[in-house]
Amino acid sequence: MFASLRPRPEYEAELWRRLDSSPGWLAWWGRWARLPGSWPGAVRLAPVLAAVLIVIGGVAYLTSQRPPAGGERASSAAPSLSNSAAGFGNLPRPAWAVPSVADRAYAAPANPMLQPADGAAYTFTGRLPNLPATATVYRYDEPNAERRLALAGELGSRIGLPVEVAPTDLQKGVPPFFAAAGSLPLPRRGATPTEGAVDVLREHQLAPPFPARVVDGGARVVFARDFPLGIERALLVDSHGSPIGIQVAFTGQSPRISGPLELPLSEASYPLRSARTVSAALAGRSGAPAGGVLDQAQLVYVVAGDGAHGYLEPAILFTGPAGTVLVPAVAVAYLNP
Repeated sequence: MFASLRPRPEYEAELWRRLDSSPGWLAWWGRWARLPGSWPGAVRLAPVLAAVLIVIGGVAYLTSQRPPAGGERASSAAPSLSNSAAGFGNLPRPAWAVPSVADRAYAAPANPMLQPADGAAYTFTGRLPNLPATATVYRYDEPNAERRLALAGELGSRIGLPVEVAPTDLQKGVPPFFAAAGSLPLPRRGATPTEGAVDVLREHQLAPPFPARVVDGGARVVFARDFPLGIERALLVDSHGSPIGIQVAFTGQSPRISGPLELPLSEASYPLRSARTVSAALAGRSGAPAGGVLDQAQLVYVVAGDGAHGYLEPAILFTGPAGTVLVPAVAVAYLNP
């Protein structure tokens, strides 16, 4: 029945000829298999060789599927951040942010035994806020003198009051600010400071155009700006930790209005420090008063700048009996020295 399926007489010679002309191990196998007594051994070894080939192929496949070092698979569609090309590039430090001992040790690993300067170190006894892995950094174009003059004119025309505009003050940690001059009516009788401030702002079309948190200090009411940061919202604060926003001050003969300019903001995502490195950065600060205890911590945004641009960067505000301390929250590798 199967006689027609037998190979033709010249088939074996043709098969050996093809093996001899094949590259690599096939030619070697053909020559070895024709040696006297070798074919039975080859037949017995065939299953072993097949198993070896399967194992090699499996290892090669698994190796190709392993993610690169760092725990995440590389993707051309979503490249990871690097400190040479992350968002806006390396960020300027806030003017108050002198690198701590921990920061300097990171920047100079060849000298890891740097010690704090003379003076007591701070001790934190509270609980750190939830630190997300990344957070948004905001950037604005610093308005030059001509642009500030134009903005003052536009705002003054809208609210009906003379306005002056100041540039970013990096030492105070304040973005471009306006101040409205002129005589303003006093709040209605019986109004609380917050109610009086709302009345004044409504009268002059200055209701905050951004999400705001009311900070009522009695003589001064601040409609503080805040930003989403992880699962929380973070206030914008100055270098002393005081909230920044549109404010109404009830001092003197009439209320005074001032606040940050509403400028277009661009955004970029940056890695944040870990809780461990935040604690190390705080411990590396010196100059604390006796005791040096801080017991509260919250996420905030602070102002930094490089001349051409201003930046709103995440930070951690520590407060307590020892005073107020700000620590940048952006990972040290992404901050300029």
